[in-house]
Amino acid sequence: MDQLRIGSLARPLEPLAPEDTLARATEVIRSVPFDRVPVAVEGRLVGVVTAATLGSAAQTVLQDGISPEEIRLLSIDESVLSTSPALPADASLEEALSLLRHHGGSLPVIRADGLYLGMVDQADVAGALLQKARPPSIGGMATPLGVYLTTGVFSAGARGSLGLALTGAAIGSATVVVSVLMGLLIYGLERTTLFPIRASLNSVPAQWLDLNPYDIWGHILPIIALALFALLFRLLPLTGCHAAEHQVVHAIERDCPLTPESVARMPRVHPRCGTRFFAVGVLLVLFGNGLPISVWWIRYTAAAVAIVLWWRVLGDELQNYVTTKPASPKQIRSAIAAAEELLAKYAHSPGVRASLPTRIWHMGILQVAAGVYFSVTLLTFLAGHYGVPLFMP
Repeated sequence: MDQLRIGSLARPLEPLAPEDTLARATEVIRSVPFDRVPVAVEGRLVGVVTAATLGSAAQTVLQDGISPEEIRLLSIDESVLSTSPALPADASLEEALSLLRHHGGSLPVIRADGLYLGMVDQADVAGALLQKARPPSIGGMATPLGVYLTTGVFSAGARGSLGLALTGAAIGSATVVVSVLMGLLIYGLERTTLFPIRASLNSVPAQWLDLNPYDIWGHILPIIALALFALLFRLLPLTGCHAAEHQVVHAIERDCPLTPESVARMPRVHPRCGTRFFAVGVLLVLFGNGLPISVWWIRYTAAAVAIVLWWRVLGDELQNYVTTKPASPKQIRSAIAAAEELLAKYAHSPGVRASLPTRIWHMGILQVAAGVYFSVTLLTFLAGHYGVPLFMP
């Protein structure tokens, strides 16, 4: 804690300008967790607006009989601008706490060059002293190389982009395997029943309710493919790693010890999991493709209603039964190692902020998408080269 400086704890809060109105200042101070709001000109602090000065303005309206309209549009520098001490960004926690206790609940922080940096309050200092340094939000992903975790600024585990690309490759490979299984299934059914299933998929619907032998296949096959993908995904080691990722994030967010016993007790379901977006795709298949109705807009209207009603509930159930399974001790250890590495990076530089491209890169979506693309492209080419039947619903 001796090396931690108050600038690392500063929370971003956009300052007001002197020409902003009293009404604007009131709106802002009601919406922020501080008892004052900074006022700056070209990035340099010129004063603050406090809840106390706003209270004085309100008292003027009540006691002196002045119309609110007469003062609500006054600029800040004409009405409620107050001077305030500022905390240097390199101040120690002890120095900052002394000033905070003497001058009020919160104070602005300025850099060495005089530019405004952010706000801190006594709770920020207490949190730094009493709690383990913890980022406001943690995301993660399961990979074949272990658990990957990120704050958007820092990342840890799974050998970075390599593990993420391998996750994409695993998902892409599972997709192609399902396509091959579906192709073999259709080929086998056609040989057994002598019914032209593939030809029937391109036939014009005979009526609006597709329950006849020719039209029903276009609704049944996507559901079978979805069920096969869910089963195959459940069997992948990724699902255990996925559970470990969720459990270690829960442990961090609840300030629980990062021990195997503690992490293993955490829930496998996490509300920020991307499985909820997978649930949207599942509902689109079940209703948009699965309903045996030839009128497309009826199917997709039903799908839209189902998504609004059930995407969260279904997402949680899919986490329970498809995208996670009980993690092995090795996977739990991988998650803990990634968490400890991430927290160490964050504790060293908690105030660092990342650009949008950096945050997108740390999310891992680009690396996963690249892995999916290359694996699907390669395996589809090999399947075509060797004459393996594929079915893409």
